[in-house]
Amino acid sequence: MKRTFTLISIFLVTIIILLQTSGNEAISNNTGAPAGRTGSPFDNATCAASNCHSGTATVSPTQIISSNIPVTGYVPGQTYTITASPAQTGINKYGFQISPMNASGALQGTIVVTNPSTTKIVSTKYITHTSSGTAGTGGRTWTFNWVAPVAGTGNVTFYGAFNFSNGNSQSNGDIIRTNTLTVSEDQGTAGISSVKADPFNTLLFPNPVFNDATLRLNLIDNSPVSIQYLDITGKIISEKITYNGRPGLQDFNITVPAQLETGIYRLLVSVGDQQSIKSFYKK
Repeated sequence: MKRTFTLISIFLVTIIILLQTSGNEAISNNTGAPAGRTGSPFDNATCAASNCHSGTATVSPTQIISSNIPVTGYVPGQTYTITASPAQTGINKYGFQISPMNASGALQGTIVVTNPSTTKIVSTKYITHTSSGTAGTGGRTWTFNWVAPVAGTGNVTFYGAFNFSNGNSQSNGDIIRTNTLTVSEDQGTAGISSVKADPFNTLLFPNPVFNDATLRLNLIDNSPVSIQYLDITGKIISEKITYNGRPGLQDFNITVPAQLETGIYRLLVSVGDQQSIKSFYKK
């Protein structure tokens, strides 16, 4: 009987320990914040929430999020490094979540993990810490890449929430702070986004393009049709190629320049003083 009681006692103690440990892990989220905790207007939530961390989130008095995007703004399609560096004396454990999104919650650009041991993506549009990416004496730094969105997107805001943990594996005593970084679009690329009307009902297929493609235009008269290839920034990267155009729907067989590497490009179509731009992916 005594042996049975002892085994039951050990079993109960083990269960209690496991439950406490599991609860603390769930509360501290040391393996990454759940989606939707950036403090953005769309998320309207941070880690200062029920079943997460007690207290109220406050705006950080210092800038935490930074980037290598120049003051002139991001160039669509280019890759930049985003850095998050929370710091406070006496704090040795940190957590975070960041997302670049618009007011409707749509992801702006593309998040790319550069250090999977310390960061990860959740629900496609949030980047957060991993269990091995929380420690830091007096501060912690995370970096990831961001591929800028298409031309015409305009200003992009990175929303972030940060946990300054007291390390007690409980929900109480931690500090949650929010921070934002807003970056503008390089106005030097605005020219390619300003061609919004498409007077020719332009089609380019197949897309992605391997080598050859069909350019389909609807023309109103006999006019020369010229095309030029642009890179993602809007810079012309090819000589002008001219075709003979005729009224009505017409297909032109085009060959993408062999020197173009895999990536996103644009095709500028000009007929007289009218233009259209078609984006395509070169495989």
